Amino acid sequence: MLKNPLKEIFKIAEKKLKNKDILVITSKVIALEQGGAMKLKEVSVNQKAKKLAKKYGVSPQFGKC
Repeated sequence: MLKNPLKEIFKIAEKKLKNKDILVITSKVIALEQGGAMKLKEVSVNQKAKKLAKKYGVSPQFGKC
């Protein structure tokens, strides 16, 4: 994972983009930049997460997030 994804994106964009080009940055990149992303294996699971996971067919860790 990049240590500072936005900085890397802007560094590349500065060289590649031309006048009137549009740069789109996804919310995932912003979340990574702001520390809003986490590894699912590091998430502790509770009963509510287990119920949500079963209901929606996802991992319990994802249900907790």
